[in-house]
Amino acid sequence: MLADDHEIQLQGVEGVLLYRDFFDPKLFYCCSTRPAVARTNGDYQFAIVLYEKPRKDCAGMLSFVADLKLDEATRTKAEERLRETTQGAQLVAMPWSAGTVAAAIIGGEPVYAVPSLLGGNSVALAVNLTLDQYILLKNSGSNPQAPPISVVYSLSYEAFRPQYSYSIEFDETRFRDWVQKKTTADFLFVSFEKIETFEDLKESAVIRVVAENDTGEPAPEGFRRAFLQSLQSLLEPAPRFATPPEAKGGSWIIGFGSSTVHDIQNIARRLDCNMKISGAVTRKIFIQGALSGLSDALAARPPLVLPASNPFRQELTVRCHAAFDAAPLVAANVRNQAAG
Repeated sequence: MLADDHEIQLQGVEGVLLYRDFFDPKLFYCCSTRPAVARTNGDYQFAIVLYEKPRKDCAGMLSFVADLKLDEATRTKAEERLRETTQGAQLVAMPWSAGTVAAAIIGGEPVYAVPSLLGGNSVALAVNLTLDQYILLKNSGSNPQAPPISVVYSLSYEAFRPQYSYSIEFDETRFRDWVQKKTTADFLFVSFEKIETFEDLKESAVIRVVAENDTGEPAPEGFRRAFLQSLQSLLEPAPRFATPPEAKGGSWIIGFGSSTVHDIQNIARRLDCNMKISGAVTRKIFIQGALSGLSDALAARPPLVLPASNPFRQELTVRCHAAFDAAPLVAANVRNQAAG
């Protein structure tokens, strides 16, 4: 089981989420922090269907498979760094217990899907494209620094937390006031990765730290991070292309919709305020990034033009991992039929 708040940073190794096992010092868990277009036998799992007679609000559809698969070069480098200090170190996939994925293209609403919790955590996504979005995608290869698609993985895992001698008193009314001050365009923009967020909640009298044996020293960083992770796990993220408070320009950031943030009673009821218990707790991680490999996928898989009048035939491949009572799915018939 993962050790709570024991993320590891390796010098010279980027794009890797790495955690230590609580019980086995030689066991480490990892995944990529860069959502990418998945590849099978070198082929990109990516397709754009463009209608023969597109309209401004309906030009076609984009479908792709994204994953968090760690490339072999990065995995090998991470293992070498770990074995410099831990002989016999072993890297395995993160043991996720639940997850969702949200993806959005500039100018559109997020689409959601459930990823695989095994292997590379692949997920299939489909987005309807307006004409402006199609043109944006088509031209994105010439400007890779301004990616039009953002993907957010929300993944949960079980971790073992050592005993703390602190607890939190949570003030619902002051939390509501704090949220209103931080909300922009009905979206809450706040980082749960920064200790400053904990201190801001404390200074705003939203929370009060109670120590069992008060020594006058501040609460340890691990305790503060554990509380922020508990609060974060009750919210649902979504990508938003916007200008966050105190920022100079627009960018892809993670926001939290008002439907979950304003459910104060639910948050207060489920919030983990008692940090005295030792044992397994559920944690959530957000992995957000521009869709890696998009330019190469666009170059390798040009749009498929869908005729508006002539009949066509398209092969469909379905992969199924369920047993279906020992009768696996072998084929599927798909029929397009005009209304009426």
